[in-house]
Amino acid sequence: MTKINILGQSLVELVVSIGIITLVISGLVFLMLGTLGTKTKSYDRKKAVEISQNVIEGMVQTKNSDGVSFWNLNSTYWSTMGEDHINGEYNYFVTATQFSGNGCSAVIVECLNVKVNVVWKDDQTLESFNRFFSRK
Repeated sequence: MTKINILGQSLVELVVSIGIITLVISGLVFLMLGTLGTKTKSYDRKKAVEISQNVIEGMVQTKNSDGVSFWNLNSTYWSTMGEDHINGEYNYFVTATQFSGNGCSAVIVECLNVKVNVVWKDDQTLESFNRFFSRK
C-alpha cells in the first residue's frame, strides 16, 4: 500500500512542477514581447523627434537666410511646407499660424507659432512639436 501512495504522490508532484514551469515560461515570453514592443515605440518616438528637429532647424535657417518668404504666410515656402512630406515610414506636415498678443502685432506678421506633426504606423500614431518664432 505504501508503494501506491508514493507513486501517486510523485505523479502529483510531476503535474505541479510541469504547471509551475509552464507558468514561468509563459511569464518570460510575455515579458520579452512587452520589452520588444516598448523598444519599437521608443524608436518611433526618437525618429519622430529627429525628423521634427531637422524640419525646425531648416526653418531657422530659412528665417535667417530668406526672411521675406519666411515671414510671408502666403509665400511658396509655406505652401510647400503645408503639404504632406514622406520620410520612409514617417509622414510630417507643418502648420504655421500668426500669433498676436504679448507685444506681437495683429496686422504685421511678427510672431509665428509653427507646429510640426509627425505621423507613422498607417496614421495611427501622431507626435506634435511646436516652435515659436519672433522677429523681435
